[in-house]
Amino acid sequence: MRISDQMLSNSYLSNLNKTKAKMNKLQTQIATQKKINSPSDSPSGTSTLLRISDQMESTKTYINNINKSRTFLGETLFVMDSMNTELTNVMVKLTELINPTNQGNLTLYTDQIDKSLSILLDLANIESDGKYIFGGTDFSSAPFAKSGDGTTIDLASNMTGEQKIKISNGMTQQVNITGRDLFGTIVSHSGNLDKSVAAGTVTSSSSTIYDVSGTSYTFNSSYTKTADNSYQFSYDILDGDGNSVYTAPPSAKELVFNANSGTLISVDGAAPSMSSIEVSDKKINFSLDFRGLKEKNEAAVITSSANQKTDIFNTLINIREDIKNGIIPDQAQIDLINNFTKHLLDKTSEVGSTINQLTNTEEMLINQMDNFEELSASVNDVDLAKALMELQQQDYALQFANKIASMILPRSILDYM
Repeated sequence: MRISDQMLSNSYLSNLNKTKAKMNKLQTQIATQKKINSPSDSPSGTSTLLRISDQMESTKTYINNINKSRTFLGETLFVMDSMNTELTNVMVKLTELINPTNQGNLTLYTDQIDKSLSILLDLANIESDGKYIFGGTDFSSAPFAKSGDGTTIDLASNMTGEQKIKISNGMTQQVNITGRDLFGTIVSHSGNLDKSVAAGTVTSSSSTIYDVSGTSYTFNSSYTKTADNSYQFSYDILDGDGNSVYTAPPSAKELVFNANSGTLISVDGAAPSMSSIEVSDKKINFSLDFRGLKEKNEAAVITSSANQKTDIFNTLINIREDIKNGIIPDQAQIDLINNFTKHLLDKTSEVGSTINQLTNTEEMLINQMDNFEELSASVNDVDLAKALMELQQQDYALQFANKIASMILPRSILDYM
């Protein structure tokens, strides 16, 4: 086959364009220090970089969530430590007051208890970045409010919301202590009801609750099976003489369980939540949590437990009013303050553990970011020394090709004139 001059010219021009394209690509890579400057440079590499970029963005979001939440938890910890300090001051004053020599000026101690109560209330309503620390997920109003006559502190019913953040793919972490959990009394029912029993079967439970003076009452409850997976819950509160504190029985509640999983799915037709139980004239106020109950094909076992005896605010108000009326606080009232202090320390430890867990998770996420950056660099970063060497080689090849071409390409008639 005869190789024509036209074929040589076409081959030369094709190789020349390829060399210039390589040089242009190398120059772009050297300027940007990136191997991939358009998807066509490496479709598979582009796909890898996009995947790594998505993972890095998600990881950055998790780290940002942790940083914000750790600040929030740090402020929570400070508030709880301040509360503990103020409660220590209260215990010092009450200890002084027990001594008869200090009982000559009860007004002074009344004022001191009232001042401590105000400090605790202010701390309980403190905000962080526009959020009430103990307000749950409702930030529209302060979670705790003093009544008009100053004789009670009302705990908002909507401060039970849990603030949760995403700290990894598929993993969340609660980052708040709800006001109801810290300051309110929550009686939790856990265990199981027997799925196999007939309608009309009653399962009973009994536990001790307290008013703000530390007086104990008996909380009796019963679950009556009404149909498959359905129960009627009723309750009563009895004083020390066995008499009901109610003039009429409280309204019963309808509980429905999932037929397959056995989990509680509704209370009076709504999603399961804590129910508030209050007897104002007896100064009894607590929440009942059914969410630990399940329905199983096993003998019924119901366990009742309370997070604390009573709320600290109304306990202090009751102590203040007693002192004002010349009544020295008794041991039962002091025990209520000690009970809350222990509860507060437990929750403080819980916050500290959460901070440590978030710190450990952040370190892991930062290590992941380092790995992602290294992986991205291995795919996309340019070896400058190697790229410069290749560019020099391509430039030499281009110059050499031009010199050879000038020798072998056909000459024009001008070369013979």
